[in-house]
Amino acid sequence: MKRILLFTVLLPLYFTLSSQDFWMGIQVPDSINEIYNIEISPLDEVVICTEKGLYRSIDDGQSWQSFGNLNRNIYQIVYNEATAYADAGTYLLKSTDYGQSWDSISAYAGDNLSIKIIDDSLLFRVCWGGIFKSSDGGINWTKVHSTTFTQCFYDLVKVDNFLYTSSTAYMVSEDNGVYRSEDYGNSWYLHSLTHHSCRPLCVDIEDNLLAGVAGGWPPGGSPGLYYTDDNGVIWYNLYSSGEVYSMTIDSYGGIYIGLQSVLSFEWGVRYSGDLGLTWENINAGIEPTGYINELKASGKDYIYALVRGDILDTIYRSINPAVKIPDRNKNDSLDINIFPNPTNGIINIEIVNEISGNITLKIYDYMGRMIKIHKLNINLYDRNITLDIEDFISGIYIISIENNQYQRSYQLIKY
Repeated sequence: MKRILLFTVLLPLYFTLSSQDFWMGIQVPDSINEIYNIEISPLDEVVICTEKGLYRSIDDGQSWQSFGNLNRNIYQIVYNEATAYADAGTYLLKSTDYGQSWDSISAYAGDNLSIKIIDDSLLFRVCWGGIFKSSDGGINWTKVHSTTFTQCFYDLVKVDNFLYTSSTAYMVSEDNGVYRSEDYGNSWYLHSLTHHSCRPLCVDIEDNLLAGVAGGWPPGGSPGLYYTDDNGVIWYNLYSSGEVYSMTIDSYGGIYIGLQSVLSFEWGVRYSGDLGLTWENINAGIEPTGYINELKASGKDYIYALVRGDILDTIYRSINPAVKIPDRNKNDSLDINIFPNPTNGIINIEIVNEISGNITLKIYDYMGRMIKIHKLNINLYDRNITLDIEDFISGIYIISIENNQYQRSYQLIKY
């Protein structure tokens, strides 16, 4: 499904929030020093992979229990309903009871960066030097794409009938980019975003492909977030102010990207609730002790961040879950002018339609939380409303205006 981009500028607009934390730190057992991966199970459990095995939380990170009886390094876990696969370094483990018990099903060499499940029996391993495929649930593996040891593949997703994987080559920049398979993973070729060091891939709620780019080499490679609505024929740059190393999407389509950089303004997490048109800096409450290795959205739409540091790895969770922002296109027949926009305090709302009676005006923050509501009565000869939002922190808000006939939402920027 295609979307229409309503902007022409290349540089994204984002604001730094203050006075309100977005994140809270999550306490894990004191015995854990290394956290390699974070995943959300089909039961909506938060699962972490550590040097001491697997731990899970059933209460949104408030408490943790070891499970699976795996007292060893577990680098990744992936789920397909009750079936789970765990990367133990040199061999693969399989569970058919959500990870309660495990069997070793295959041994392999190489540094895995990601294991991906496409269907019940089709698995892929993307790693340094190539791509591996298993058609029998991970028992046997075939190397379907081979390259040099200086090139690694990071992520793999399915869009329509195509498979895509991201690649970074450290010696030959022409090998950087997004690779595609048109035969269910039997063969691969460099398809698009050449010269871009691609890392995370995601599929948004409209089935469009998003690619996070950590860097690039000339000509043309540059870091940021890119998206395509035509399977990679044309890519649009949605964010260009940082190196994107992780990404997740909540159930309402909100995009979260994790940035890594030695420059403080390029570090942390950014959020967009409008398909990448504008971005929020949501670093409040998270400490810059490492890079944002993982971002995950739970079934309850809490956002989790794994920060990997030189000394200690840390997990953060959004204080509040994401909330759906009202549909701005529910009724296009209501014509409203809002000015000035952006504003530093006073806003004027002019209702062009000749309507009268009771209306409800609601203001939502960037996460969809309603923070103000006004019930007003207007008449045909005075359809102007003045609001003072000087006490709002800088950021992006949604104004929703509705009565028994109309409902329309608009974006408002407070600086």
